[in-house]
Amino acid sequence: MDILRDKIERLVFVKYLLSQAKQQKEMERPLSSSAVLTIHDSIENFLQLCFEQVTGKAKTSSKNILDTYSEEINKVLKEQEKPQINKAFIKRINDLRNQLKHATIFTDHRQIPNLYTETEIFLYDFTKLIFEIPFEDISLIELISEDVIKEFLLDAQEQIHNNDMQQAMWSIGKAFYELENSLTKVEGKYGENILSPHHEVDYLIK
Repeated sequence: MDILRDKIERLVFVKYLLSQAKQQKEMERPLSSSAVLTIHDSIENFLQLCFEQVTGKAKTSSKNILDTYSEEINKVLKEQEKPQINKAFIKRINDLRNQLKHATIFTDHRQIPNLYTETEIFLYDFTKLIFEIPFEDISLIELISEDVIKEFLLDAQEQIHNNDMQQAMWSIGKAFYELENSLTKVEGKYGENILSPHHEVDYLIK
């Protein structure tokens, strides 16, 4: 299935939000409850994207946005005789989010890891079902704006996929060098522009 570039970017953003929730769920109470809000945002973004993908329509407006999107998506999935979204899962996310946002009721920290795991499984299952791509193939490297760093990390990702760990570590090392170089670069430093910005770097020495 061909997916437009903007939709790929939105899937990457969904995965980014999930990665933030993964860190938040490990925090102490009450900070761990922030994972609930992040999970809600990730699912809302994902369902909106799924709705557009399966119906060809723009986003809809509704007070119960997760319910509306999941119901409309399920109609299409039912016609196609495909697995449907579990409404109990959607209701649990909504309820926990509303309790936290509107009544400042913190989520029991024992519930949060389970909610995270359910969310992760949901995204894996329905990304494959609706977009026909594995969720694990969506790379957060796409969020990196520095072209050189991004290129090296994409190389490393491909090398890991090919089980070439030595070359992958080499590519990661190059990326870290370029990252450190960009963070410590002093604009206007004397001699900065003597060399071409495209000069070859001996990464083994660096």
